[in-house]
Amino acid sequence: MITFLDGPGFLGTFAGFRADLSLLLIVVTAILFTIGWRLAVRERFDSHRVTQNLAVCLNALIVLLAMLGIFIRSYLPAIPGNIDNRVIALITLHAVGGTLGLLYGIYVVLVADKILPTKLRFTNFKPIMRISYILYLLLTLGGIGLYLTLYV
Repeated sequence: MITFLDGPGFLGTFAGFRADLSLLLIVVTAILFTIGWRLAVRERFDSHRVTQNLAVCLNALIVLLAMLGIFIRSYLPAIPGNIDNRVIALITLHAVGGTLGLLYGIYVVLVADKILPTKLRFTNFKPIMRISYILYLLLTLGGIGLYLTLYV
């Protein structure tokens, strides 16, 4: 499986399969988050919850199975001596922001599904979910920008 993911890409760029698949799935996840947002606007909250949970789980899988490996193998070793390099700095900033965004999204899902204890929950969902959605879209756009910078 790992060898398959490390093979040549399929989008016609210099990226490998893992990076191409990550990009494609992140765009699908952004579409799912947008569908979920529209469902909430239409007050279809059960469908909204299912869609958002699916999007958060898919995002977590992409980060853990693809992006984390690329970052640890290719960029983390380069940070100490090259943090002043613009690309390394942007990748590191994206990785930190993406990790925080992922954790924030998981927290929102755990609260919305009433999995966390009452003391750790919030009750005003609109601003929290808006922040989560905007953060995800910004990180997605940043990731697309990094993909284009690195592989096109």
